Amino acid sequence: MNIKGLNIPKLQTRQMIILGVMIIVILYGLYDLFHANFVKSREEDIGKKSAELNTFITTVSSDLAQGSPAVVQAYMVNRAESDWARNPFRETKGYREWMTAKTPASGTTGLVGALSGPTFTYSGYLERGDRKIAIINGNEYRSGEALVEKGYVLKSITPGRVVIENTETRSDITVPLQD
Repeated sequence: MNIKGLNIPKLQTRQMIILGVMIIVILYGLYDLFHANFVKSREEDIGKKSAELNTFITTVSSDLAQGSPAVVQAYMVNRAESDWARNPFRETKGYREWMTAKTPASGTTGLVGALSGPTFTYSGYLERGDRKIAIINGNEYRSGEALVEKGYVLKSITPGRVVIENTETRSDITVPLQD
């Protein structure tokens, strides 16, 4: 090939590939050079915004430390101690069934009346590993333990109910968990 006095030989395929790769590398270098400057300017903006955020957090923390949490905490404690008009965690259908089973029907003595002894309130359940603990009438018991009420032994514990055995009559009393 002859271009006005320059004698340029014809390039081989291998040389054309190397030349093409060099052009791509040069273009990528130029892109990276200009793109790096743009990213660096954005990083400075992020650092400034981070400092502003830290200032905001410090201001809010100092405002909270000046006594306003006492009002909020007093409100939360007051609301937690007051009775709930409706418990959002309780199923109403299950609660109604439990209440109808708890109150005896007219003309019958019901479960509570059938007991010729103390009444039991199963109010708590704890399970830690293989140990199960039931809270009955405010006392903690494990399966097989004698209850404070004479003549009764805790036979079994489940999360929903306990079975108490009357040692005199050898009869079992099932007590459901009460909320």
